[in-house]
Amino acid sequence: MAASAAELDRIADYITAVNMTMRIHSGDPGANGTSNRIGNSDIAMASTNWSASSGGVSTYNDSIEFGVLSATGSTSVSHYSLWRGGTFAFRNSFLSPQTIPQNGEMAVVSGTLSIDVADM
Repeated sequence: MAASAAELDRIADYITAVNMTMRIHSGDPGANGTSNRIGNSDIAMASTNWSASSGGVSTYNDSIEFGVLSATGSTSVSHYSLWRGGTFAFRNSFLSPQTIPQNGEMAVVSGTLSIDVADM
C-alpha cells in the first residue's frame, strides 16, 4: 500500500527538522553514504531553511557554497548525501553533474535542492 500525501509530508518534515550536513560525491555515495566522497566536503545546513513539505517534497531555500575542491585537477560532482549529526539520512544525484575546475568552487543555488521521500 502506498503512503498517503500526509504520511509523505510527515516523513520529509521529520528528515529536515534538524540541522543537517551535506557532502558531495563523484559517484553514488552508496547505501551508507561514504563512497566517492570528495575531500572534506561537510557543509552545515540549517533546519530553518527547509520548506514545509508538500507531497513529500521539501526544498532547501538557501545557497550552499563549497570552497576549493581540487588543487590537482578538475573534479566531477554528480551526487550528494545528507547527514543528521553523524548519521547518514539521504542520498541522491544532482540533475546534471558539474565539473569543477582545478582550485574551483561549487555552489548549490537556493531552491534547487529538494528531498522527495517517494524516491527513498
